[in-house]
Amino acid sequence: ASVEVKAPHLWSLEDPFLYVATTQVFVLDEEVHEIDADTTRFGFRWLKADPDHGFFLNGKHVLLQGVCGHADCGLMGKAVPDNIHREKVHMMKEMGANAYRCSHYPQAEALMDAFDEMGMLVMDETRWFESTDEGLEQLTMVMKRDRNRPSVIFWSIGNEEPLFVTEQGRRIGRRMAAHA
Repeated sequence: ASVEVKAPHLWSLEDPFLYVATTQVFVLDEEVHEIDADTTRFGFRWLKADPDHGFFLNGKHVLLQGVCGHADCGLMGKAVPDNIHREKVHMMKEMGANAYRCSHYPQAEALMDAFDEMGMLVMDETRWFESTDEGLEQLTMVMKRDRNRPSVIFWSIGNEEPLFVTEQGRRIGRRMAAHA
């Protein structure tokens, strides 16, 4: 199915407007029965990354002022209540950040939701810089999970890997980029 959208309300840093789509699956026996449903939040926006002129969101030049974050919250570790993720994003915005790098691995969905809801740009990063089946599966998982998020503007296939400067690293990078 396809839907034409005319003049959508654009998601932005100042106005992080989200739409909701509900997908339902039905079985037709003697009656129609819903067997599954899913709700997806998403936003419309467009971007341009130009090496000479910078980054643009919906045609507006944006200077990315970001932070790198690991998926933990101090003494709480990774078992973090959703409201703490929202407070973390609120604090980053208060200090002037408008972008976040998911350091090394998929972050909590509640944190990603907060980025969408509060208008923060994200570089989503996979952990493993390898072209093994498992490494490519992890890349696929994070990209499929976050593909509808308007906050995600970049995908990273690796982090500070010493292999980047070798021929093997270049082959791995090309394979991962082609897979993406």
